[in-house]
Amino acid sequence: MPSEVHEELLAWMHLASAGFLNGRHAMNPGEAAATDGNSPRNPYNVYLQIIYDRNYADAGTAVNKHNLKTGPQIPVEILAEVDRKIDDGNGTRGAFRYSTYAGNAPSAPLAPAPAYAPGQCMMPTGTWYIPQGEVNCGGASLL
Repeated sequence: MPSEVHEELLAWMHLASAGFLNGRHAMNPGEAAATDGNSPRNPYNVYLQIIYDRNYADAGTAVNKHNLKTGPQIPVEILAEVDRKIDDGNGTRGAFRYSTYAGNAPSAPLAPAPAYAPGQCMMPTGTWYIPQGEVNCGGASLL
């Protein structure tokens, strides 16, 4: 395969080929966007992403890090519970954080998770904002 610039797509093929993922994920030369053939989806029908960027919430200034994005359309209660179980329960620090990655859904265009605005998915302090019951949130697990 020729050199590809979209490593965030090629990573899924490498993980599947190495036996770390079930199923088959293959990137065709020149592909620049996630598809059912090259990327897995979350249970809410949005593509996951492995990438090196700073598109995640940070208590200070975010820096580029390798991270796994969940994609949007996930209820805030679920992300808060994941954060409490695997990390520190704060969406702006630790290994699991809030992210606005859009995840381009395969069946219909979906809005990205809301920007880091108070009272939607989380508060400025990093507390997940559960009272509103936002259903369009996303997370990033920093690697």
